[in-house]
Amino acid sequence: MNGALAIRSDALLTMSEDVKKGLLAAYRHLLRPLVRVLIRNGVAFGEYVEATKQVFVASAREDFTLPNKKMSGSRVAILTGLTRKDVKRLMELLDSGLDQDTGHVHRAARVLEGWHKDPDFTGPYGIPVELVFEGSPISFSELVRKYSGDMPARAMLEELKRVAAVTESEDGKIKALSRYYISSELDPANAKYYGDVIHDLASTLEYNFNVDKESSQRFERWVMNERLDDKAMLEFQELVNKHGQQFLELLDGWLSRNEVPADKLGNKALKVTRVGVYLYEADSDGSSER
Repeated sequence: MNGALAIRSDALLTMSEDVKKGLLAAYRHLLRPLVRVLIRNGVAFGEYVEATKQVFVASAREDFTLPNKKMSGSRVAILTGLTRKDVKRLMELLDSGLDQDTGHVHRAARVLEGWHKDPDFTGPYGIPVELVFEGSPISFSELVRKYSGDMPARAMLEELKRVAAVTESEDGKIKALSRYYISSELDPANAKYYGDVIHDLASTLEYNFNVDKESSQRFERWVMNERLDDKAMLEFQELVNKHGQQFLELLDGWLSRNEVPADKLGNKALKVTRVGVYLYEADSDGSSER
């Protein structure tokens, strides 16, 4: 390799590493609100990792195919950095139509499940018995040790009390109130909406930054200001609520007038489109995001 090519190769490698570092920093920033929702709704780290592995395999297999070549498990492993054993398992899981692995259940959920199923901790008709905190073979501390490993029993009790899954009486008896660990009331429909909104915005950004895209950039803009007081923030919220709604109603009317009627669909190729408007707010020091 001559000197010029070596310099160019080093420059490209440095740029590639800089891009990777920038992307990872951006993803850490992106994941903060996403992880808040997961924690709030009882999703454990292991469950999140399993879901992420599935996405890596699905994307490598479907989005990075080579012309006239079948995507092999080995190539998926190379692209994703996963082991071939993991790739094989995940590809079989995806092909089966299953979308989650139940082997990484949240610790609090395991404790509640054990309390409702383990004969040592249930009475007649499978009803969970009331437990003392410790000092007995059938205690809350023993339950936590059995189903949550090294998690401190007091921390587990406080968490289960926080989500109203258990109650503790004045005499120290702990009673199960729920079989399920639910940290907040996010129903399936809202969870889907949450995923759709973030997916669509991220997909638009990914498309615009893809140098191989087949058409012009999709519209994506934002406005921002870092020097509003509380009064101006309230006024801006009202402005966005009013004109944002008017804007969306304008677009919705156009879409309704131009959609293909149901009785004329046939085998016609169709497009899906969505446009979203959102307002972000945080304190200037980043300590509170809303």
